[in-house]
Amino acid sequence: MNIYEIINKAQTKTKLSKNEIFWLVDKFTKDEIPDYQMSTWLATVFLNHLSVEETNWLTQALSESGEQLTWSKPTVDKHSTGGVGDKTSLIIAPLIASLGYKVPMMAGRGLGHTGGTIDKLESIQFQTDVNVKNFKNLVETTGMCIMGQSEDFCPADKRLYALRDATHTVANIPLICSSIMSKKIAEGLTGLVLDVKFGTGAFMSKFDDAKSLAQKLISIGENSKIKTYGVLSSMSQPLGRYIGNKLEILECLEIMKNPEEAFELYEDNILLSLLLSALMLQSLNPKESLEKNFQIVFDQLMSGKVFDKFVQMVQAQNGNLGELLTSKSSQLNINPKIDAKKITITAENDGHMNYVDVKSLGFAAVALGAGRLTKEDQIDFEVGFYCHKKQSDRVKKAESLFDVYYNDETKLSEALEKLNASFEINKDGSLNSSQKLIQEIISFDGQNYNNLHLKTKFFEI
Repeated sequence: MNIYEIINKAQTKTKLSKNEIFWLVDKFTKDEIPDYQMSTWLATVFLNHLSVEETNWLTQALSESGEQLTWSKPTVDKHSTGGVGDKTSLIIAPLIASLGYKVPMMAGRGLGHTGGTIDKLESIQFQTDVNVKNFKNLVETTGMCIMGQSEDFCPADKRLYALRDATHTVANIPLICSSIMSKKIAEGLTGLVLDVKFGTGAFMSKFDDAKSLAQKLISIGENSKIKTYGVLSSMSQPLGRYIGNKLEILECLEIMKNPEEAFELYEDNILLSLLLSALMLQSLNPKESLEKNFQIVFDQLMSGKVFDKFVQMVQAQNGNLGELLTSKSSQLNINPKIDAKKITITAENDGHMNYVDVKSLGFAAVALGAGRLTKEDQIDFEVGFYCHKKQSDRVKKAESLFDVYYNDETKLSEALEKLNASFEINKDGSLNSSQKLIQEIISFDGQNYNNLHLKTKFFEI
């Protein structure tokens, strides 16, 4: 076996064997295959793709390159493909853990226009660099742990992703699937829920592409004996109101501590968090009705126990909520404890809010310093936006549209340029076609979850 034969097979669309894929991953991890040869293989796969079996084998090989966890009790996790203002993990993990289930969550950093859960947590000095022993101990004792990817888990994937990023071979479905699922398999999960986004703020803007990705991810999960569900959710507008690391922590604290007050402002964030949580319960007990599981997670959020569990997790991982712990945002009548400067962008005319390029809004936050374009970029945890208006909201001239939190005057002008490109105020009412937040729920067995009747005192879907 040698790298030249494997590259030649990929170039001629000849299927690789399981042994060849495992050999390839092993030799690359041991530095016995140089980056330039692995880059050639990646470029060829990017163009010619991998078969279903090859994708499964690559996923398995990446997963087995490091530690693989086992648990005495069922465990469940969720994964999002990323979006602007997507902060559901911060609500979901403590919600599920507060119900007595185990949530081992390996999360990522932001790159490009989307934020990362790890960056958000590090804005409150949360320790995300956790070794295997401490990870297991925290999950067993508190019910949950959120950690960044370490050398212990899927080291081959970490190296391969860095090379994909450098060679612009990231956007390939088999490679995306193997990267995502290798880490979830290594977590030793019983159940998994995938939030796969589409729309102008998602990596995959087209619904059909997002659905194809979701179906392949679910297939890999089920092939690995993980009960897996997928949700196709719209990223045609930011999720929730806040965009930015500490700001997004603040939003989630408001939701967990004051859910009744928060529903009016953050209904989309709460709804998606509850649905994903209900599906996580479903993955642990597929015979239960989703309607019942939805009611369970709704009641749990309203009880205040989710907030208590979040605080417990922060304390267990040496985080510091500081004044955020006792404050609410200005939208709930108390100013947020954010040290950045603030300006407010107002409407120049009457009309309706129309988000036209949510990805541009994400890059506006990056321009302020809230995200990174390269792995070496430093993040300013305080900066970001508060979105006063959601898609199609009525707007009056001089009314507030965005609060902009910033620290660097030189970064502000570029950020405002990108912000202005992300929306328009339409006088005639002609708006982008409205997309439902939850477009479809997908399961491996093809069960139809799309005619659900989920009802609470706040909303009905």
